Amino acid sequence: METFLLDAVGENDPYDKHVIDKCIAFVEDIDPQKRYLSSRRHITKAKFDTYFSIRTPVEQFAERQNILKNVDWENYTKIQTAFHKLGDL
Repeated sequence: METFLLDAVGENDPYDKHVIDKCIAFVEDIDPQKRYLSSRRHITKAKFDTYFSIRTPVEQFAERQNILKNVDWENYTKIQTAFHKLGDL
């Protein structure tokens, strides 16, 4: 879900896409011994949280919620396809 949401936010704004890409690269490189980010789930969540820590360093939860609420989800074909597939399950 986190990757899906980051992709949707990145598609909406090239600047956010740049920040997201940098955050993803940072997380992928920061813990080569896997001491802290030892599972795929932890890595995915770290990428998501890193972006939002940059985007909203003080207002964390409320601002994250506002950002996600303000995305025009119906305009994203990737999202529509994914939700359609979920509906098929």
